[in-house]
Amino acid sequence: MRVLFDEQIFLFQKRGGISRYFTELIRTFLKEPGLDVEPVITFNKSSNEILLSLSKEFDLGITRISSPKTFQILQSIKANSLSFPKVDVLHHTFYSKTFWHSGYRGPRTCTHYDMIPETFHQTRFGINPHLSKHWYFDNVNHIFSISESARKDLLQIWPEIVTPISTTHLGKPEVPKQEFHRIQGYIIFI
Repeated sequence: MRVLFDEQIFLFQKRGGISRYFTELIRTFLKEPGLDVEPVITFNKSSNEILLSLSKEFDLGITRISSPKTFQILQSIKANSLSFPKVDVLHHTFYSKTFWHSGYRGPRTCTHYDMIPETFHQTRFGINPHLSKHWYFDNVNHIFSISESARKDLLQIWPEIVTPISTTHLGKPEVPKQEFHRIQGYIIFI
């Protein structure tokens, strides 16, 4: 199974929990070929410290970019809007419509972490990076929620969401192969 991970969280975060999670997931797939998941990364520049470390470890060819984030995002959109490699699923790493990549025609998935920005929106300052979360949830083929509590919060706030949701707990990557989950033939979380 070939899984394309988009670049958005690796452009938005220099370091952080979400980018660390995806990096560890990719590391697990690279270290455990028996899981039969090939992570695909189509970008070659990032300022994300965790991903750069992974790139060195596995010779992925991702190099440091030091330009401003806005320029990085524009450069990435231009590079990845042209064509896509043959993959089984595209996993979006965050919720920006800028990274929807309309040229991709296969199944899509994303991960749901919590509903904190939607519940406590009055405490947020600046631009809310979660503004397109509802749109994503309406347009992907499957949603992974990191806990049953998060899934319930999502459905309480947005009961109209009909996209299938699986609860897939975050965990350490050293899990036995029998705990590897495939939902609907293409889901890739452990």
